[in-house]
Amino acid sequence: MIPVGGILAYCSSIEQDRDKSSSFIYVLSSLTHGITNSLSWFLQISGEALNNIRTIAGLGKERNFVEMYEAQLDAPYRAALKKANVYGACYGFAQCVVFLTNSASYRFGGYLQGAPLHPENLF
Repeated sequence: MIPVGGILAYCSSIEQDRDKSSSFIYVLSSLTHGITNSLSWFLQISGEALNNIRTIAGLGKERNFVEMYEAQLDAPYRAALKKANVYGACYGFAQCVVFLTNSASYRFGGYLQGAPLHPENLF
């Protein structure tokens, strides 16, 4: 049980301590690699559209800017989906450990009891 607790403590400290070089942290940071580049494009496209709103409206190019903005949303969306799967698996494992620990302690308690437990003797 102690190694599992150590793993859980380490996984919970990942969000707090980003300076540790770990393969798990490397995987999570590689999932967000494309997001930073796309965020700079978001700022450029939206800034250009807002600064030149009269020109864009006069030329009727609003749809072009919306399409450019939506095209830049694709990479962060895919990265977020990958990241959500990883975080979901980690969360599911963390929730599973609680029930596994309870079942192991009940099993060990039954072993220490040494006698079979019948339903009428339960309460």
